[in-house]
Amino acid sequence: MAETLSSLRTRVRARADMKNSNFVEDSELNQYINSSYQELYDLLVASFEDYYTAAPTSFTIASGSNTYTLPADFYKLRGVDFSSDGSNYYTMMPFDFANRNNLNNNVGVLALSQYQNQYRIVGDKIYITPEDNAAGSYRIWYVPRATVLTVDASTLDGINGWEEYVVVDAARKCLAKEESDTSFLVQEKEMLRQRIIAMSARRDAGMPKSITDVNTSLYGGYYRSRIF
Repeated sequence: MAETLSSLRTRVRARADMKNSNFVEDSELNQYINSSYQELYDLLVASFEDYYTAAPTSFTIASGSNTYTLPADFYKLRGVDFSSDGSNYYTMMPFDFANRNNLNNNVGVLALSQYQNQYRIVGDKIYITPEDNAAGSYRIWYVPRATVLTVDASTLDGINGWEEYVVVDAARKCLAKEESDTSFLVQEKEMLRQRIIAMSARRDAGMPKSITDVNTSLYGGYYRSRIF
């Protein structure tokens, strides 16, 4: 469920037994909470269950170019699609950096149109190869960065009560600053971490994941086993 920054501060102070103490000021406590939230966010992103995956972002690459600048809030890529008509998309595959020029100036590949296009993230951009055939319509599925909680009304979605992880870890940081014993909170945090790792996986409990062989290129290509 979603919980506000204000209510999280209250819970953290209670857990650290600092209800009537200003030893940790609100501004500093907000930093602790945001840092702990980012840690929880990473645990859920690493489960690959799309808890925070955003709606796909569409873009076009004009003739003469082969790059697209990623959104400002980009964190992790989940997939890139290409469409020749703006409505029917096919899944693109990444190219290995060592093979970045294999498709360029390859007449056989160009004859098959853009259905052999591949991509790679470099810095803050997506590069498409072959360069001479990159123009077209694309969309990306990605996980945005965790939103920083800046005002009291800012909310954190703990999914299934997992905001408790944030409360415990932020309380641990408060006690660490006070140079008090944090061992009981360290143990509680680890138990929560194990629970989140175990329960965040297999979000779709009705269908098992499968291993799929994907042919990434018809010309000198290679196969990968990927879990979907």
